[in-house]
Amino acid sequence: MRRTMRVLVVEDEKKVAKALREGLEAEHYDVRVASSGEEGFFLVNHEAFVRVIRCPTQPLSGRSEPTRAPDH
Repeated sequence: MRRTMRVLVVEDEKKVAKALREGLEAEHYDVRVASSGEEGFFLVNHEAFVRVIRCPTQPLSGRSEPTRAPDH
């Protein structure tokens, strides 16, 4: 039996979150959507996910400021 992989989408734009959910579900992923970084932070600490997809302006922490990718 094939096991469904769980993915967390952290996105505050409802249309973007819906499009990501629908696309991932069409590929047979089990998708959870968090509408804020705080909600995403809670979910990753209470559930198991194989991937987290997040809006770059959404922090995935208890902090309120967005995270930035390091400059290379």
